[in-house]
Amino acid sequence: MYARIERFNMSQGLAELAAELTDKIEPIMRRQPGFQSLTLFSDETSGEYLALTIWSTLEQIHTYERSQDEWRVRDILSPHLTAIPQIEVYQVHNLPVAPLSEALPAEGAAS
Repeated sequence: MYARIERFNMSQGLAELAAELTDKIEPIMRRQPGFQSLTLFSDETSGEYLALTIWSTLEQIHTYERSQDEWRVRDILSPHLTAIPQIEVYQVHNLPVAPLSEALPAEGAAS
């Protein structure tokens, strides 16, 4: 699994616009092979945003980045950006979540 993080800036106080743009982008992303999820992080005071997408394979990210759909997403975002987006890709390593009873020491157990 891979994460693609796109960091971009818009004018301050545009969280509602960012959510609206995400709604426009969502159907484009959902039709991409290997796409799993999109999460938007925002800091309204700085105008900084992160779009985190999760993908099945690195090849599927590269296919998306060369596609017409990637240009469609750029066309939706570009009128609102104040700087060139920065894109990074990382491999994802999930830590299995233990049931809560296993994560906490038993009552009365020595630490």
